[in-house]
Amino acid sequence: MSEFTPLSLDYRPQDEHVLRRLGCAVAALWSSFPEDTQRRLVGQAAVMADRETVMRPRLAIEAFLRDHAR
Repeated sequence: MSEFTPLSLDYRPQDEHVLRRLGCAVAALWSSFPEDTQRRLVGQAAVMADRETVMRPRLAIEAFLRDHAR
């Protein structure tokens, strides 16, 4: 059983830019986060509900961070 709870975040379509900006800020600051915080963020992000279905979201998130995080 995962320590992370699948969650859904209700937001208005006009607020999606806020989530994109927050996500970009997290990626830009990624290397400054403690390893436990990084692990928790990836774990929770992997189980968040999203309008797009992605196979193996954790692997996709980790690959993105490897390629783009500073």
